[in-house]
Amino acid sequence: MVQIPSAVAGRVIYVALVAVVILFFIGLSAKIRYSRSIEILILDASQRESVHPRLLAAVIWKESRFQPNAMGEAGEVGLMQVSSGAAEDWAQAMGRDPIPMEALSHPGTNITVGAWYLARAIRHWKDEQCQDPLPFALAEYNAGRSTVSGWVENGGKKKDDFLQAITFPGTRQYVEEILHRFRKGTS
Repeated sequence: MVQIPSAVAGRVIYVALVAVVILFFIGLSAKIRYSRSIEILILDASQRESVHPRLLAAVIWKESRFQPNAMGEAGEVGLMQVSSGAAEDWAQAMGRDPIPMEALSHPGTNITVGAWYLARAIRHWKDEQCQDPLPFALAEYNAGRSTVSGWVENGGKKKDDFLQAITFPGTRQYVEEILHRFRKGTS
């Protein structure tokens, strides 16, 4: 076995540590740049759809923890976990061809469609004269409009009564977590 002098071994270890630190900061820098690009997409979609950017960020955090390649159990895709049905609704409303599911993995497309879908739900529940349309819209984003309509029939249009009428514990928790993040500004 070859003996390596301790001075050489020390330099090798030093160079290896420096390389690890450099690689760490390069990775961190890329993540920061990527996060900034996501932030820009959120701001753009929030202005276009008149949805608070912190609400969009809270939904993204809950849906995917900001992982653009996240896949849901029912086939939802991307940052905002957009379903094929939501993408079809968006394409039809915009007069466009259907979006291939693989295109929904692109953060810009995903946030565009997800923000539109959420904004549409907010407008719907505002038009329905709900006390605070956000819980209703978030529940719709998670469980679908027809399910939420049933909960409204049972619980009414006041936020607290509606939340109690939600029969899916996961949806109730989903709505409460997003509202908490949004209203506390911690997304």
